[in-house]
This record gives sequence, structure tokens and C-alpha cells, in this order.
Amino acid sequence: MVKMARGTATNKKIRDLIVKKYLDNNSIRKIAKELSLPKSTVFSIIKLYEEIGKTDSRGQSSGRPVKITSRSQRKLVKLCKESRRGTVREITAEWNGQTGLNISRETCRRWILKPGLGFYKAKEKSLLTEKT
Repeated sequence: MVKMARGTATNKKIRDLIVKKYLDNNSIRKIAKELSLPKSTVFSIIKLYEEIGKTDSRGQSSGRPVKITSRSQRKLVKLCKESRRGTVREITAEWNGQTGLNISRETCRRWILKPGLGFYKAKEKSLLTEKT
């Protein structure tokens, strides 16, 4: 009945149907066979329902939390605009001093690029008068 690609999330209607069949005292094996789903999928959906009481997926909450707040990011942009000729090393040191965070140069560089700021070298210009 149901054919899904490996690794894709199970449809909400199907998850609700699995729980409904389970609450009607159907076995996991029987539910899996009727819906042509793997037993492991049916089992994990039922386990999730028993743990948190709903069939919604848990969502995306993996990964390391961000150290930088929106306020400190605005501070960084302001610093970059004030000291336009400053190097990343100088800007990072000043930013760490003002925010109290200990952010690496590479992280600072990444956060400078996020709002659309860039790193440019001053163009060499010819002299207007001759040197003596």
C-alpha cells in the first residue's frame, strides 16, 4: 500500500494510522504487513507515541548550539564598519574584548561574511606628484 524512499520521514496520516491500529490491539507485525512498512518503522513510531504521547516527529535539534547572539553579531558588523582597514585578527581581538566571548579568528571571519561584508585589498594607485 505505502511505498516510501529510504530515509524519508513517514507521512503524518500514516503515523496516525499506525497508532490507531496499535491501539485497536493489532500486532506490530500485522500493522507492518498491512501497510507494507518495515517492522522497525512501525515499532519506532509506536515507541515515540508511548514516550511523548503524540506521533509528531521530534524535529531538528541536533548540533552544537551557537555561541553568538544576534546582539553580538550586530556588534561585529558595527566594528567592521568602524575599523574598515582592520585585519580579522584585530577585529576578533576587539570583538572578544567587548562581548566577553572567546571566539576564534575563523569563526569571526565566517560571521563577518554572513551579513554580506567582505574582505578587500586596497587598490594600488599611482602617485599624483613625483617623489623627491
